[in-house]
Amino acid sequence: MPGQCGCGTQVGNHFHSFGCQDCGAALCATCAISLESASYCSACAADLLETRTVRSGSPFDLH
Repeated sequence: MPGQCGCGTQVGNHFHSFGCQDCGAALCATCAISLESASYCSACAADLLETRTVRSGSPFDLH
C-alpha cells in the first residue's frame, strides 16, 4: 500500500507501511493510530472512539 501519508511523508515500502482499517488511507508510522491490533487514521479513530481528536502516542513495551 505505498502512497503518501496525510502529513506528506512518502510511504513507499510495503514492510513499513500502515493503512487505515476503515478508509484504507496510507499512513506513516508516526501518524498511524494503533487500537488493539489494527491501525487507523486520526479521523477514523476519532469516529470509532466517539471523540473529536485522537493523536498517536509513543509505542511502549511491557516487560
